[in-house]
Amino acid sequence: MTALQRRLRELERRYAGDNRTAVAFVLWERSAEALQQAYEHALAAGAVRRGDPIIMGVMPGPAELPEARWSDVPGLSDTELMALVSDAEPCDRLDQTPGSRAVRLMSDAALNTAIIAGAARPAP
Repeated sequence: MTALQRRLRELERRYAGDNRTAVAFVLWERSAEALQQAYEHALAAGAVRRGDPIIMGVMPGPAELPEARWSDVPGLSDTELMALVSDAEPCDRLDQTPGSRAVRLMSDAALNTAIIAGAARPAP
């Protein structure tokens, strides 16, 4: 019942009119095998459904694994954000890349939505 209530709160938050914040189910594990098992457990528990936006990743190293949860970008830890951008290509001249001015002019909600859209994919 708790998983169902948590999912309902997140879906309500996701569809709360024009001020909605983009959210995704966030899941981290130490290996691809453990990640697949954790995903299957979340599906079975009803925490996530096929087609929901999901951010899944392997986080090796000594850092404590964050709990599986629904989250927006401000809810992600620094460790999670670093893991998300670790595969991104570095850019020395951000101010001269196309679209960088648009990013600076985005509202917090629009930036959050863009980050979630770029990192999340539909759950298989």
